[in-house]
Amino acid sequence: MSFLVNRWLMRTLWLLLPCLLWLGTSAMLADGWVKLQLGALHQRLGEHIQTTLDESESLLQLLADKSQGHCSTETLSLMRSLAYDYEEIREAAVLRQNSIVCSSWGRHHPAIPVATSASEYHAGSRQFAPLYGSAFSDLKNYSLIMGLGLAEGVGVNLLLVPEALFTPLQGTDLPYRARLSLSHDGQPLAEAGYGESLLMFDTPLLRRAFPEGPYVDQQQIGPLQLQIYLDAMLFWRSWLWALPLTAGVLLLLGAVPYLLWRRVKQGRCHLSHAVSHELARAIRRHEFFIQYLPTMNHETGECIGAEALIRWRHPRQGIIMPDLFIPIAERTGMIVPMTQWLIEQLAVEMGGWLRAHPECYLSLNVSSAHFESKLFLRRAVQTLQRHGIAPDQITLEITERDLLDKSDESTRKALQLANQYGFKLAIDDFGTGYNNLARLYEFGFELIKIDRSLVRTAVDKQGGDRVFDAVLTVANGYGAPVLVEGVEQITDVAFLATRSIHSLQGWYFSRPVGAADFQQFHGRHSSPDVTTTEQTADDPQLVTLYS
Repeated sequence: MSFLVNRWLMRTLWLLLPCLLWLGTSAMLADGWVKLQLGALHQRLGEHIQTTLDESESLLQLLADKSQGHCSTETLSLMRSLAYDYEEIREAAVLRQNSIVCSSWGRHHPAIPVATSASEYHAGSRQFAPLYGSAFSDLKNYSLIMGLGLAEGVGVNLLLVPEALFTPLQGTDLPYRARLSLSHDGQPLAEAGYGESLLMFDTPLLRRAFPEGPYVDQQQIGPLQLQIYLDAMLFWRSWLWALPLTAGVLLLLGAVPYLLWRRVKQGRCHLSHAVSHELARAIRRHEFFIQYLPTMNHETGECIGAEALIRWRHPRQGIIMPDLFIPIAERTGMIVPMTQWLIEQLAVEMGGWLRAHPECYLSLNVSSAHFESKLFLRRAVQTLQRHGIAPDQITLEITERDLLDKSDESTRKALQLANQYGFKLAIDDFGTGYNNLARLYEFGFELIKIDRSLVRTAVDKQGGDRVFDAVLTVANGYGAPVLVEGVEQITDVAFLATRSIHSLQGWYFSRPVGAADFQQFHGRHSSPDVTTTEQTADDPQLVTLYS
């Protein structure tokens, strides 16, 4: 039940991951676009305000230099020009003793008193403050006073139009809010919002806190502080806009590797079909042949059997090793007729030898694909009976990993049927999978073959002997004979000499050979007091290993 739940969860995650990637990529794209718009708007507005203040500062200095605090004809002309020619300037004025003596409207007799802090001047002082209306006209509007002191109680000023500072916001369709405040005390001067009228300093709404969120930026520009905000709703609109775009991009990015995978898969399928036809033809043309890898008794040094290995003598490519064609044969189902041919040919080549040596056996590799064929075991038994060979002289080897992958009811019944027919069962490549003794007891294996990789690890790597001994302990705990394969060097034999092992197999004793050569090898190694191989005769230490 837990397996089914985990499988369902994995499939659900497999389906959710592309969706999460799609939604996440769209959100990142939308977020980046909104921040890009915020930065561009902030830069455009900030540069405009900075330019306006710099220009007004230059004009104010020009007015101070020309007037020197006096209302000359030239001064009056300049002030009228400033008010008419520059859209950001509403008025210009000259003040003496806290009163306006002249302005863009002309001379004032008597002078108009100004009772604000903006009228308090001394040499070099600068003023920047808000103002409602005009102290010397009937206009009721808002202004920002920029003043410069010339002497004690004498100065000039400009009344700036607040709307002119927000000109870059006109025409934009972004849901923005922009606020200008005095830098030294944070007093709000004006605030513009999308689709709203300009809010000025005496508006109650301007006393509220400026909005906060992920899309807020601020900057100090001279005496002013600029804050600009974009509504988070813009992100969601952008996210919905980005969804189809990212879907198309991701589909395009995914389509390329998918098409490549399909191309490779189709190529493999074509290759598999081609090799499958080649295998069928090889059976008909007798291109396969068998080689036998001897199995040696660990204690006596006798040859007690061999493993039958199929080889392919291709008419054009020469000898093809099984690692290349066996996997394709298993995928295409050709492994069953190939193994049937192997058993038939084995019976022909080695039937007499097996009848003459009933204590010996031959082994061959099978996979779960063989057990999926209901007739494989029956035909194998019929072939052996026809040649007078006892089924208990044939050992069927199945790998530990294949047993783990296909440990279903059909495999269990097939293995039980093989036992009933008299075949012996061996588990191959033991120590490379994840099985346990309970699984071995369940299937009734009569031989355990320890994988060659464990021998290499034990001999070549520090601490590898402990891994090998642990696997050997598990194998011996089952009680069946243990065969170690991959014995290739004299150091391998020396390492295994003192361990509880039934039999050995590897190129140290003999390479795979044909039937006639194997029978000769067996004849030389069938006496209990003979050394394992001619190599050991020159090594006094190893002569005692199998004597």
